[in-house]
Amino acid sequence: MPTVVVTGATGAIGSATVAALVKRRVQVVSLSRPALDLSSMASVRAAARELNRTVRHVDALLNIAAVYSTTYRKNGDGIELMLATNHLGPFLLTNLLRDRLSGGGRVITVTAPSGTHVDIDRLLDRDQFSAYHSFSATKAANLQFTFELARRASRWDVRANAFHPGLVRSELMRESSRPLRLALRLISSSPDRAAHDLVDLALSPAHAGTTGWFFKGTRRIDPPKSTLDAAQQGEVEKLFDSVEAAFAAPDVVVYNASFRTRGPFVELDPLDVEKALAVTAYGAFLVAQQAARRMLPKKHGAILLTGASAGVKGYPQSAPFAMGKFALRGLAQSMARELSPQGIHVAHVVVDGGIRSARRPDSAESPDSTLDPDAIADTYIHLIHQPRSAWAWEIELRPWVEKF
Repeated sequence: MPTVVVTGATGAIGSATVAALVKRRVQVVSLSRPALDLSSMASVRAAARELNRTVRHVDALLNIAAVYSTTYRKNGDGIELMLATNHLGPFLLTNLLRDRLSGGGRVITVTAPSGTHVDIDRLLDRDQFSAYHSFSATKAANLQFTFELARRASRWDVRANAFHPGLVRSELMRESSRPLRLALRLISSSPDRAAHDLVDLALSPAHAGTTGWFFKGTRRIDPPKSTLDAAQQGEVEKLFDSVEAAFAAPDVVVYNASFRTRGPFVELDPLDVEKALAVTAYGAFLVAQQAARRMLPKKHGAILLTGASAGVKGYPQSAPFAMGKFALRGLAQSMARELSPQGIHVAHVVVDGGIRSARRPDSAESPDSTLDPDAIADTYIHLIHQPRSAWAWEIELRPWVEKF
């Protein structure tokens, strides 16, 4: 008998979903206050501990619970109520139930097609509080979490999808103005339809392999583009605009970001491969383009791109990383050929070897066998200050004992 965990089980959609699941002879774990208060991280942890103790496997987790508050309120942890309840609580619960979901579990999060920019600082700021903005931002955060979970959870054999129920008659907007409540009730539908579709997504064999999708009913819809990936043109441009407004156009830009996934080639998740390319190469393109646009009028500046040995030789079971790093190296070389004659120093730094850290110290028997971060930084500083009569477009860094 499948086991399905339902949050917000006493709400309109939640109670209708529980009823539909019971008709399907499913073991339902109904979570609602006081057993689970999603605005309290302590309550979430306690509920997860009990589930991990009593349930062998969770076939589906339905994140349905949500609140709408017209006033700024904090939970016991000092976090704004809607952010805590609508996003952080479900995020934490899902992660704490990972082991019980592994092996075919499905995570379905009820949300809305919101493209609102998720600015945590604004959401936590009482002076900038807007009920509609905060609620919409939490719904956008739900989508971002779902798509990132879909990319990562394939290694645990877990599927993640988002579900938009449309306008449903419920008490969600009970704090809004009376005219708005009346208007919404006139155009909203019964929660039974949404519950039926949720149960289908949770149990139907047709969706056993479906992940990373956004549904309205049982129909796949396109999510707002802003929720798909952080490496986007608009966000990168805003970042550079804010830096320029607060300080000045940058003279030096360093791109370090990358995403790595490993595994046998025939078992690689295409979503993970797509993200590796998006973060490692496409993100570098967006950042370098904005940097170059601001440096070219001055005919001065340096753009440094951090590569890896995977950019010059592909390793087994590491195809996505190699694809991203090879593309990054090609981008750097092309930029250097075009921009160097215009006064912009472009350099690609191949970092070959493990980087020393508190978690990865050198052993006493083999000192300096890992790359010292301070030594790497010294090399970057040297590149920045190289005279233009002797610019390097590429340099390789590795410990003295590293084989190559």
